[in-house]
Amino acid sequence: TPVNNRLTDFQHMTELFSRGQAEYFGVAPLGIHSLSGHIRKLEKVIEVAARGREEELGGGTAPAEENDAETNLAEAEQILRDDSLFEELVVQRSRVYVKKSLAEEDGQVLFPQSTPPKVVPYSVKQTYGKLLKMVEDAFHQEKPLFSLAMYYPWDYYIGEGDLAEQAIALKAGRQKQVVRLIRTSFLKRFESSVFAFKASCETLMKKLIAFYQVHAEDRHDKDRLDKWLGRNKDTTGFDPRKQRTLFPDRADLEMIEEDVVEPEFFEDAFEDRLSPDEFNIPGLLADALNDLETIGDFLRELARFEPKQDKKLQALVQLLRGHTPGLKDVALQRHKLLIFTEFKDTARYMAEQLAEAGFADVVEIDSGTHSNGRLDVIRAFAPYYNDSSSAALAEKGLDETRILISTDVLSEGLNLQDATRLVNYDLHWNPVRLMQRIGRIDRRLEPDVEAPMIADHPEVERFR
Repeated sequence: TPVNNRLTDFQHMTELFSRGQAEYFGVAPLGIHSLSGHIRKLEKVIEVAARGREEELGGGTAPAEENDAETNLAEAEQILRDDSLFEELVVQRSRVYVKKSLAEEDGQVLFPQSTPPKVVPYSVKQTYGKLLKMVEDAFHQEKPLFSLAMYYPWDYYIGEGDLAEQAIALKAGRQKQVVRLIRTSFLKRFESSVFAFKASCETLMKKLIAFYQVHAEDRHDKDRLDKWLGRNKDTTGFDPRKQRTLFPDRADLEMIEEDVVEPEFFEDAFEDRLSPDEFNIPGLLADALNDLETIGDFLRELARFEPKQDKKLQALVQLLRGHTPGLKDVALQRHKLLIFTEFKDTARYMAEQLAEAGFADVVEIDSGTHSNGRLDVIRAFAPYYNDSSSAALAEKGLDETRILISTDVLSEGLNLQDATRLVNYDLHWNPVRLMQRIGRIDRRLEPDVEAPMIADHPEVERFR
């Protein structure tokens, strides 16, 4: 869906298909022997029409600047609507346009009847308990949540270069934005699920340990890391008193199949190793160790967590069982349901917990699902709008899916309107992404698809 600000934008996009051949549209009925010449002619016609309209509205003088855009747009729309090239090439697919076209043709407007979204309340405080206060306290520090020194080492710069110099300033500015995004991401994952937050803490812990190990050169700094590892052996799975080393030498990395900290974290730390001539390494290590202390505290508290404490998850379970006051919806209990989350850790956690809660027909898909298997998952969930049916699946010995849990890998361009209900387990920061999620089921319905679906499953007719 391109944004065309000028007719030349449209020309350039058209030339991707015409391969720059000026006479590509020369044959009848268009008879356009020069695409660029036709575009220039249209621009002049629009300009003349707009100028005449401005004089008409302004009594011989140009109207106020804020009226120019609306005037030009109105004139352009009328001229382009009558242009043969635009008539042949431009496809309008907005819902308003489709509804109008269908109404003009046969009076049928086949779109689902949308209803306002409903909110299921739950308590973050009851879910996280003490951990919520720990995270809140961490955000009240001078460097909120984590210092993330390894992502923004410029706070520790002692080199001779000028931080105001353009190249350094641009790099430092980008890295500072990365730190802010990481903190925001931790909050988003904290809200999404305990499992997503825990996975992020574990990943950051590994990166911090690798960073510290690579930059710690004197015995004192190395001992401080060993002491932290000893205190947190239940969290890291590593006890420095019993194991010779946490990391191999760099030369031996390829020989290690599995470790507490995967080799790629260690390799990345080596690749981005900072020079002690340019950066205050002891200061960086001190803040990295403080971050490790914070993560260790979080992970110890998370280790005590049980899914039955997860009020958000329990609210979803109650919703699907029809026990939520004011939201007893038969379609949620018996028919197709699409559940979206932003994070694959949350998606996998949800699928596991719903299965344990007795929901047998649940399938989960995320970025880790092989692309070859995605079509099978989609067809098992929405067979009728993906060239299949319940009977066809049964003939192949495939199970049909009632509940599909997905990350945003399925949020665009797919027909999943066999379902009529969608749950946003968490909210994406971008409202357009939410619209795309909803658009998987709130999309045009085809009579030729609806008829066999309802014939096979008459119980869904009242929800279509």
